[in-house]
Amino acid sequence: MTKITPKKKPLFLSWLQLRKERARLLVAIAGISFADVLMFLQMGFRGALFSSAVEFHHSLNGEIVMMSSRTRSLISLDRFTERRLYQAAGITGVASVSPIYLNSIQWRNPENKEIWDIYAIGINPEHQVLNIPGVEANREKLRQPDTALFNLT
Repeated sequence: MTKITPKKKPLFLSWLQLRKERARLLVAIAGISFADVLMFLQMGFRGALFSSAVEFHHSLNGEIVMMSSRTRSLISLDRFTERRLYQAAGITGVASVSPIYLNSIQWRNPENKEIWDIYAIGINPEHQVLNIPGVEANREKLRQPDTALFNLT
C-alpha cells in the first residue's frame, strides 16, 4: 500500500518570477522608491508655495481690507488715495483704519555693500496691524526714526 502525500500548492507565478530575477526586483523597488521620493518632494514644495503665498494675508489684524480695483496681485499693487481710508473711517461701525504700504525696494547691506531687492511692508507702529510676533516684540523700537525690521526667512 502506497501512501499518497498531498501535493504542495504552487506559489503564485508572479512570486516565482520575482524570486528568479532578484536583480530585476531590486531595480524595480529602487525605481519605485525614487519616484515616491520625487512625488513627496514635489508635494512639499507645493505646500510651502501655498502657505507662503497666504502668510501675509493671515497675519493681517483686521476684518476688512481695502485694495485698489486695479490691483492684480500682491506684487503688482496699485495705489489709491488716503482719502478713501478716511471715507471708510466715517462709516458707522468702523472702529479704526490704518494704511499698509507694500513695495519692492533695493536694500544695501551695510557690512559688505551688496544690493538686494527686498519686499518692504510699511505700517504705522501705533496701530496693531500685523499679528507677527517679531513686530509685536519690537513695537517700541519701530517708533524710533529710520528703524526697520528685517526678516531673513
